[in-house]
Amino acid sequence: MTASLVLRPLTAADEAEAWVAHDELAREGFDFLLDGYATEMLRQSLVVATSAGIERALVTCDDDNVASARTIERCGGVVQDRVPVDGGPPERRYWVPTG
Repeated sequence: MTASLVLRPLTAADEAEAWVAHDELAREGFDFLLDGYATEMLRQSLVVATSAGIERALVTCDDDNVASARTIERCGGVVQDRVPVDGGPPERRYWVPTG
């Protein structure tokens, strides 16, 4: 059996599907942040990126999303900049080492 990995930008459909799953878990009382799952998901994603030969990953979050910013920083993220977003809060962009 051959394993493969395809990294690609998320589509609007991907994002909508992820939010549906997130909302369903939240209704059941699942808390990604308090339970440490967000940090572990990012750590495991960085492992996958390393295996694909990526040395650092650009990870983003809304500027006002303190919990996500902490998660990214906990995994070694360093803020590159903040960029304006039409109709929303600025976006923080972090470089995170994968190795």
